[in-house]
Amino acid sequence: SPAVVIPENTLDEENIFSAHYQPGEVVAGTPLIEYTFVNENNEEDFMVIRVAFRGGSAVGIPHIDQDAQLIAYPNPATTQLSVDFNLNKSNATLVIYNAMGAQVISKKVNQSAGNININTEELPRGLYFYRFENDSYQTITQKIVLQ
Repeated sequence: SPAVVIPENTLDEENIFSAHYQPGEVVAGTPLIEYTFVNENNEEDFMVIRVAFRGGSAVGIPHIDQDAQLIAYPNPATTQLSVDFNLNKSNATLVIYNAMGAQVISKKVNQSAGNININTEELPRGLYFYRFENDSYQTITQKIVLQ
């Protein structure tokens, strides 16, 4: 199974990652956080880890809609990307992040289902992630590649 390997003597105040994991079943309503680790020398080499937090209450963590339907095409894309979506909420924003986690595109959508077209000509080629979100809601993050 995939593993995160952190070489000895590389952790300091700027380079640290910490999360606690307890195996078991994820219960509906359990807050989830998604970590994406990207090889900075090869953006197509990445790993996504979803962490479920139990016990106590989560503050400021949006509900993650695992039932939302998202399809981005063509994938890989060149100059245009279309995203078909069917969300359980309206008034969300399509947000696209580059492989390093910086937001590069943000498009508001008022309806809960439809299609949105994105011009990708100005974006550098590489790996990107997208999701729909608002203050209290987000979808599972999906991967897209620009060639």
